[in-house]
Amino acid sequence: VRGLYIHGSVGCGKTMLMDLFFESCGALPRRRLHFHEFMSGVHKFLHKQHGTPDRNLDPVVLFSDSLSREICLLCLDELHVTDIVDALMVGRLFSCLFERGVTLILTSNQAPNDLYRGGPNRFLFLPFLDLLKKHLEIFHLDTGTDYRLHPDAVVLGIYFCPPGNQSGMQGEAGKKMDHLWHLLPPALPGSAASLQINGRSLSAIAVAAGAVRFSFSALCEQALGPGDYLFLARRFHTLFLDDVPCLSLEKRNEARRFVNLIDVLYDQQVFLVMSAAGEPCKLYPEGDGVDFFSRTVSRLIEMNSLGYAKRCVRAGNWFFSLPAWKPDWTSVARCETEGPVR
Repeated sequence: VRGLYIHGSVGCGKTMLMDLFFESCGALPRRRLHFHEFMSGVHKFLHKQHGTPDRNLDPVVLFSDSLSREICLLCLDELHVTDIVDALMVGRLFSCLFERGVTLILTSNQAPNDLYRGGPNRFLFLPFLDLLKKHLEIFHLDTGTDYRLHPDAVVLGIYFCPPGNQSGMQGEAGKKMDHLWHLLPPALPGSAASLQINGRSLSAIAVAAGAVRFSFSALCEQALGPGDYLFLARRFHTLFLDDVPCLSLEKRNEARRFVNLIDVLYDQQVFLVMSAAGEPCKLYPEGDGVDFFSRTVSRLIEMNSLGYAKRCVRAGNWFFSLPAWKPDWTSVARCETEGPVR
């Protein structure tokens, strides 16, 4: 069965359509993953193969054989390619999966011909584009609307910008973050602010029962990747992120890590409380990868809304069930019927 490649601007409904289709497939053996999560699993599988009797066999073929025995439909959200190594690996993976009869549904902000545009050695990537067009219907979803920015969305007020020139945890934004943090139950016995993530030690500001607090520098100024963020998203239902700066062109690597972090938190339905030096649209206004950052801007706005919070609750996030928070939560929920909160 031919698959589908849906591309379009941020917030136009690509993921929603894919998820509706995925949920309608009944007992069909299938899997739905964010592209970051999928690639993280691939890399872990390949790494494990080095110490097995099958290490001399092609690990990409072994992975494809294993996955195709489990599923016949694979849905991947937010496909994008940033380096030639991943580009070539994805090409081989998809080719093997197509040969084994797996149907792919992909979403992306970019049309196939725009993937990895301008990247080094892009000519090596072009056969992959032909492969996509052969096995997938290409559909441009052009609604002209970012539905995450709906004017009637109820704003929670958990994205804090410092007034005037105040910044840092001692400023007004930091005080508001501290107030919400202290609503959480204390850390469980044995919890530590230093976390072991994929063999590395990562310093958190604080850890509570089910929640963790980090500075921007700890998560985005170090060589961390989507796999590290996925580890955090699966361990904690709530993440407090302090002191996100407005990033310049020279900080494009930090901006890309921030994009990856928000992608993972959003896809895993992690509740985000955040302080930043400016509104989402001012955090990275220009530079390499600014097109990807437009998705981050849209998601940050949605993650500060009642609708996203409710999805987190359905996913098992109990932050809003805390007695100290309930009065505010009740007030916000009531406003959903009375009109938007500004």
